[in-house]
Amino acid sequence: MGFETTPNFPTQHPAHPLQELWLYSNQLTSVPRELAHLTALKRLWLDRNQLTSVPAELAQLTNLQVRLRTMEMGGPSSCGCLELAGVGA
Repeated sequence: MGFETTPNFPTQHPAHPLQELWLYSNQLTSVPRELAHLTALKRLWLDRNQLTSVPAELAQLTNLQVRLRTMEMGGPSSCGCLELAGVGA
């Protein structure tokens, strides 16, 4: 069973802006839209979860690099990778 949401996701603290977030191997089935509020975020690791999409709001983070690969994903491509059009562009 995967997690549907991430309760009480932290907001960005001005003194310590979050630049990397590692959420790999957590059986996530979705990614919180609130991640788009982490404006200093540069790297987001989502490998080895049960995701079939990511929120479009992440495209607002123009410096963001997303890693999203998994062997278990039965989604859009045979290599287990999702295309993240607009994210990090």
